[in-house]
This record gives sequence, C-alpha cells and structure tokens, in this order.
Amino acid sequence: MVESLIQLKKLSVLKCKAMEQIVTKAVGEDGRLKNIISFPKLESLELQHLPKLKRFCEGDCIEFPSLSKLIIWACYELRTFIPSSHESTVTLLRAIEERELEAQQTLFNEKVVATKLTNLGVWKCHGLISLFNSSTATSLAQLTRVFIGKCNQMTQVIHVNDQMEDESAAESEIVFSLLKILALHHLPNLKCFHSGNNKLQFPNLEKINLGACPEMRSFSHGTINTPNLDRLIIAELDRRLEFYVLDWFFINQEEAKPIEELWEGDLNRSIRKLWDDSYIALQWIFSEIVDDHNSKEDTAGHDQKIQHNKENAASSSSK
Repeated sequence: MVESLIQLKKLSVLKCKAMEQIVTKAVGEDGRLKNIISFPKLESLELQHLPKLKRFCEGDCIEFPSLSKLIIWACYELRTFIPSSHESTVTLLRAIEERELEAQQTLFNEKVVATKLTNLGVWKCHGLISLFNSSTATSLAQLTRVFIGKCNQMTQVIHVNDQMEDESAAESEIVFSLLKILALHHLPNLKCFHSGNNKLQFPNLEKINLGACPEMRSFSHGTINTPNLDRLIIAELDRRLEFYVLDWFFINQEEAKPIEELWEGDLNRSIRKLWDDSYIALQWIFSEIVDDHNSKEDTAGHDQKIQHNKENAASSSSK
C-alpha cells in the first residue's frame, strides 16, 4: 500500500478516534515485510485529533526526504514516531527498562529521516517526554520554526541518549543553522531545552517565546551561542485561540501580548534571572489559575507587576 503512495505530497489524518498506527507493517512486491518505509515526495504531514495514536509505524527506518512541514495536534498517547527497538516482554535490569521507556517517549529517534523539515508544531501530545535525542537533533539543520505546546509530560526538548554520550557531549555541538523562532508554551514539567553538555549553536535564532513553563530554570547544561538573539519574550497569547492553523503563530508573532521582555546577554542567565527576580509574577504568567493566597504575598514591587499584567490582559481581552 505504501508503495502506491510514492507520489503523495500532502497527508492529513484527522479525528480518527480508534486509530493506533498510521502505517501497518509494509509488504514488498516479493511478499516479504519491508523494514524501510519511504514517502519520497511527501512535503506536509498533519496528524490531528487522534487520541489513541501510539506511533506512526514500525520498522527499521522511515524516510521523509522532502518533508518540510509537520504538525501533530491532540495525539494524547503518542510516544514516538517509530519505536527505537522491538519491545521486550522481559526486562532483567530496571535501569535498562527505564532507559528504554524514556527512549520510547521521544518523538524522533535515529530511525526517522526528515532532513528537509523546516516547520515543526507539536501540541497536546501528553505521552512525550522529549522531542528528539541529541544524535537526531544534528540531522534537523533545516528547521526554521519550532512550536511546542501543552505536552504535559515533556521534561526536555532534546533528550540525552545515555550517560556515556553525555560525558563526551561537551566536545560535540548541536547546530540549528536556520532556526529563527522557538516557542515553548504550556509545558508544566519542562525543566530545560537540553539537559546534556553539548554546545548548542543557534546562529540565526531571533526570538524565543516562553509561556506557562513553571519548572524551566535554565535552557541547557552546556554552553549556548545565540549571536542574533536580542530578546527573550515571556508572553501570554489570547487564551481563546486554539492553534488549528499553526501558521498563524509563526506568521503573526508581533500580535502576541508581550508581558515581559528580558535579555541579560546569556540565555541561561536570563532565564535564571526571570525565575529568581520575578518568581511571583511568573507564577501568574505561567499558570492559568492563580492561587489567591500567592497573589497576595508581600513584596510591593511584585504585587504591582502582577496587577499591571492583569490590567493589561483584561484591557486587551475586552477589545
């Protein structure tokens, strides 16, 4: 079946409540199972409102050599695009079991080939704890826009494969050559963008937009180079907005409601300063529901900032 779709340029799968997998095990012309699946001309892939979807397919590799746009929306049980290894019924070592489980909750692994991907949006995928591992990240050099939102279990965007890799990571780099916009919103367990020691290079990154990430205290454990980044924006978008068309977010960035702009010259230092100096205010920015007791804490400056933000948000929503 997959071979008959080699001319496919756009694929949208929407509102299939019972679907667990997009592509079943493919069979070649000789009747044997195919372990490599390819969509050579597919440019756009959208998976939306698939509450039971667990994976895209199974096999040794899936190739999207022409894919430029990927949107995944409301796939609550999605844990990975393609499993990194065959599931074992018996696991002897708990450490191995935990590591394999974590790997299975990463969207992209080394089996996914999408070197031309430019626009990536992931929204309401609660089964993911990371987006891709450090080795896969190096193959996504064409990314220009990344939006991640409402993935409740996600703890980091780039996952470190193992301790040995992390120990040698300080000598290696992850380069996002073309990335211009990075948006992270409503990620309640996100602690950082990358927990490894790799040096991160963002030569063309212009804007980072953060909101509702209350656990994020640093961007990365390694060094970061962002020569063109001049501001870190803590923003609250219109809560009535649902991102059915993620292009809206990417195109109309300036229409977001800025609440806080801070730039300390270093990304990690900026995020820490926001956390340390504006903790109470950030609680209001980061949380949809504010505890009344917390909003009445002392520190007059923080109270004034919170009140100012609320008044701005109220006046904007009334327009």
